[in-house]
Amino acid sequence: MAYFLVIFPIYRAFITEKINFYEFFIITNLYILATFFLFSSYDLLLVFIAFELQSFCLYTLSGISRTSAFSAEAALKYFLIGAAGTLFFLIGCCCILISIGSLNFFVIDSFNIVTHVSDQFSSDLKLLKIGI
Repeated sequence: MAYFLVIFPIYRAFITEKINFYEFFIITNLYILATFFLFSSYDLLLVFIAFELQSFCLYTLSGISRTSAFSAEAALKYFLIGAAGTLFFLIGCCCILISIGSLNFFVIDSFNIVTHVSDQFSSDLKLLKIGI
C-alpha cells in the first residue's frame, strides 16, 4: 500500500510532464526487491550484495534524465562516494572474517557474548559502520 502512495504521485508527474520513463518503475521495483533481500539476510556477504544491488538502482535513478548534464554529474558523484563506502565495508568484512572466521550474524553475536570484545574486533566494527 505504501508503495502505491509513493509511486502514484511520481506517475502523475511523469504524465503531466509527458515523460516516458518506463525504466523508472522497473528499477524502483528492483530496488524494493533488494531492500527485501537486505532485510532477510543473515550474513555480511548477503548484506554486501543487497547494498550493491540497491546502489546500482540508485546510480541508475540518479542519472535517469539522459539529456541533463546535472543528472550525469550527480550519478558520477554518487558512484564515486558509494565506491569509497563499499571499500570501507569490504575492509571491515575482511577484518571480521580474519578475526572470527565467519561472516554470519549469529556467529558474530555469539562471539560478542562469549568473549569480551577485543580492540581489534571493535576496530573492525568501526570500519563496517563507516562503510554503511
